[in-house]
Amino acid sequence: MRIVAGQSHVVARRAWAGTTVLRACIMTLCIAASASAQSVTARANATSVEVGDTISVVVEVANPRTASMPVPEKSADFEISLDQTVANPATNQMYQNINGRESTTVTYSYTFEAKALRTGRLTIPRFKVNDGEQVMSSQPIVVNGKRPSDTPDLICRVFRRDEETPKVYVGQKIELTLEIMVRKFRQGNYEMDVNSAWSLLDRNRSSMGVFSEDRNPRWGETTRKGEQGRGSDYWVYSLDATVFPPKPGPLDLGSVVIAYRYPIQLSSNVFGQMYLEQERKVLQRPALPELQVLPLPLNGRPPDFNGAVGTYSISAAAKPMDVGVGDPVTLTLFIRGSGPLERLSAPKLEQVEALTKDFEISGDSPAGSLEGGTKVFSQTIRPLRDDVTKIPPVPISFFNPKTEKYEQSLSEPIPIRVRAGQKLALANPAGTPIQAQNVLAPLTESSEGLIANETNVSRLLASQAASIGAATWGMLAGFPLVYAGVWFVRQRTERFRSDDTYRRRTHAYRRAKAALANPTPGGIRAAVVGYVADRCGVPAGGMTRADARRLLESRQIARALVEQVDTLLDLVEQAQYGGGSAGTDVAAEGQRLIDALEKERLS
Repeated sequence: MRIVAGQSHVVARRAWAGTTVLRACIMTLCIAASASAQSVTARANATSVEVGDTISVVVEVANPRTASMPVPEKSADFEISLDQTVANPATNQMYQNINGRESTTVTYSYTFEAKALRTGRLTIPRFKVNDGEQVMSSQPIVVNGKRPSDTPDLICRVFRRDEETPKVYVGQKIELTLEIMVRKFRQGNYEMDVNSAWSLLDRNRSSMGVFSEDRNPRWGETTRKGEQGRGSDYWVYSLDATVFPPKPGPLDLGSVVIAYRYPIQLSSNVFGQMYLEQERKVLQRPALPELQVLPLPLNGRPPDFNGAVGTYSISAAAKPMDVGVGDPVTLTLFIRGSGPLERLSAPKLEQVEALTKDFEISGDSPAGSLEGGTKVFSQTIRPLRDDVTKIPPVPISFFNPKTEKYEQSLSEPIPIRVRAGQKLALANPAGTPIQAQNVLAPLTESSEGLIANETNVSRLLASQAASIGAATWGMLAGFPLVYAGVWFVRQRTERFRSDDTYRRRTHAYRRAKAALANPTPGGIRAAVVGYVADRCGVPAGGMTRADARRLLESRQIARALVEQVDTLLDLVEQAQYGGGSAGTDVAAEGQRLIDALEKERLS
């Protein structure tokens, strides 16, 4: 019995081995045959969706003969459109060599958004591709359409936080808030904290529109109750923006799309850190305030109006305050208000009759400077007569959107003392003084033709040739270079002041090198991740190792360099959360990788 049993066992093993070999051969032949075949497949990121919610559908076209984008069939269940927040198409090329048989598979991936229109059993339709002589199509996908929950995972809205008025005018200050509510995720005894929840915002697929400048959201907590009275707790993130509509028409706030990776299942690594094992991608486009921007009215517009919209106040100072007729006086104006002071131009003093009748106004319009919450302008004025005793109130005219009228604010008058023009006593040929003449007397025109100042004809006809020396030529040649240098410095300074992305990109290497001076795991990670964020022009807050890798790959950086950066970040993260130290070798490797990335084009 034992021998028979043993023989039976051997036969069974041989039969199993033969079957395994046969299966392997069949699989090899199938892989080789399909390596270059054309196909269209579609997959969704969820099996259920709430009405009005959006799920992502990725359509992959393998080895197409022509470059044709998949087109979905008509559907009564979904509203389908191409996802504009990701690169379409994404390309993947795979090379295979099976038993000496080489093949290459090229796959083009297109990402679509499918918005559910009803409840029940829903079908994502086929996606068709016209590939030359044949039409290929994917298989339909069945999902479950659910009624919208009173306590959804993600709630987004945009609202005005200022006093709402029925009308909005060009240049009016409008204060807006983007509110993002994320339902708190709990798994067992673990609850995701406010920072972890915010880090799941998908920045690559999100578009913040006018809210992109606010990188540090305010946060809070709230509870939202459903129809059955059961409440759900939410983290609430608020991003603020202030806009000044530049032109009439519909208010343009840019594209606002919020993409979020909501957790389904979390797991922990060897260091006890939680990470996403399963997630649900949520995409929302919050409704934006529909406001029509009106032009400023022409009726009642004062002559000195300079485009100020809002409410403003003005004060003035003068120096010196004891001058002679025609002497310069520096008049400094200080303007405060609710409008965009950085765009405010100088008051039109030449249009103020009370000022021009006593003073000569400089024709130059000063640019002004912003000092805190005050716009400062300085302009030169000159008293015309010695009976002037004060600088009259200087007005600033503005349009008040609340009253829908033009209004005016005045500075206080400034008393000054104006002395008569200096007299100059001249002596006559006899040596006795003649009556003093006013130096500021007006010029008179001579009608007697040219009066000769030189009577020696030979001296007048003498050669007056002039020569230009080497120093003069050098000075003349240097002027264009000096002008070009000054222009370049001013352009660079202005760009540094106004372009935050350019400023971060320019200082990225210096900041990373400073961070590496502290060779702790956290310092090395912050240096590398911060450098990638600064060079790529994306916010560094919440950026993960996967985000840094994705950014580098999307900019076509060499795969070997990307792998080295990813390996370094993995190493320092293990040391950081495992309680270890990085060491000087790791810091040196971080510096080497940053030096290598410095030679790449990341922006």
